Amino acid sequence: MESISISYQKCEDLLLDRNETYYLDDIDRKLILALVKFLSLFKTASEQLSADTTPTLHLVVPWFTKLKNSCEQKVDDPLLLIQFKIAVSKMLDEKIYLTSLHYIATFLYPVTKKLSTLNNKLRNEIYADTRKIIKTLGIQQENRSTMSTKTIDVVNNSRKKKKNDFFMGDDVMQEFAGEIDEDCDDNLDEIDRYINTKLSFSKDDTLLGWWNKHSLIFPQLSLLAKSIFAIPASSATSERIFSSAGRILEKRRQSLKPGVVDDILMIRNFREI
Repeated sequence: MESISISYQKCEDLLLDRNETYYLDDIDRKLILALVKFLSLFKTASEQLSADTTPTLHLVVPWFTKLKNSCEQKVDDPLLLIQFKIAVSKMLDEKIYLTSLHYIATFLYPVTKKLSTLNNKLRNEIYADTRKIIKTLGIQQENRSTMSTKTIDVVNNSRKKKKNDFFMGDDVMQEFAGEIDEDCDDNLDEIDRYINTKLSFSKDDTLLGWWNKHSLIFPQLSLLAKSIFAIPASSATSERIFSSAGRILEKRRQSLKPGVVDDILMIRNFREI
């Protein structure tokens, strides 16, 4: 469809020279352009949510929200596009089931930690679920044993660093973040301190790198982030690995040991990291 949109004008000129424009009579160019614009958002979402080498779980809630909003009808939408949006919106509700892990992952992304676009009830539920999962996973006990050998001098040094509020333009995470009101209160628990402390997340930061850098300030949340972000948003990565395994185990390679296959897959999938 995108290729038709791109080449439409050239095809029209060519057919006009040959007096064969009737081939285009059944093609509604306005509808094609509207569909391409609508579906391009889904293409971007699919690419980001199926990434191999970066965390993806935190993207699910913002992208679901953005895609649902894109299905809202506009006054100038063609009738077929309106019908298509209704069908897509229904499909999103049927195919995507948001769990507390999705919301917690979004909360653990520094830019969207305020969850400003959510209502107060849901926001407080997410904060409560975060506290519960920390207890469930035993992170509190693990943190106590780990912190006994560390100091927290980095906390004060981190607060003195120059602030950098640069966020990528048109990024879906920034859009989902909404308005951010940063107030700090040191007499709060770790989750509340994370919510209220002013900490930058620049274009040069990686999500796991950021949490590693702030692991002394937020030790429990840092451990939780490493666990949560190990969960992929989709099965695309495992499916690609399965497909790669099928290409490796050809007729002439049936005698390969499982360990050798694992090594080959590891090298193939992580050589660019």
